[in-house]
Amino acid sequence: MLEPLRSRAPWKPTPWILWVGVVLYALFLWLSADLAERFQIPSDSPGDGPPWYFIRRDAIHGLCLLGYLLSCTAIGAVAMWKKIRGGAMLIWFGLIWSIGNVWETMVIFLKSDHIFDPANARTSWTTFESYMDDPLRWGWLVIALALTLWVQWLRRESGNTPSDDALAGSGDSRIS
Repeated sequence: MLEPLRSRAPWKPTPWILWVGVVLYALFLWLSADLAERFQIPSDSPGDGPPWYFIRRDAIHGLCLLGYLLSCTAIGAVAMWKKIRGGAMLIWFGLIWSIGNVWETMVIFLKSDHIFDPANARTSWTTFESYMDDPLRWGWLVIALALTLWVQWLRRESGNTPSDDALAGSGDSRIS
């Protein structure tokens, strides 16, 4: 029953692809922390009415992870084009580790104006609780689920996963 799955060669990505993903992630997280400290506005404090402290930090973090996502996508696409194993995995790493923060940044820019200009800054979030409980912040989960289902559908259409008919029709019911 599981024979078609066992006949596949083990998948081994090129080792440097794994390290590129890890190093890029560490680099962009460091950049995010550094920029958040540099662009901290002294009048902000975590207890203020509109939660500008958190909005600005989250916006900077999401922008840096957007850079990470674009870097992983570019390097992964070139690796796939040159037939280097692991390019698609690097793109998935970029998506998995950044999609939530990038989405959150998009929501911040949709609901706020002049984020880095304290004199003109406006937002629809009046309290920290309204910011944290905004249902739009969790919209990335719907996008991630849709993307996962789409990739599974593409794999089945291209024949990369054995169908139930192929497993049932193999004639071999041994599991060992």
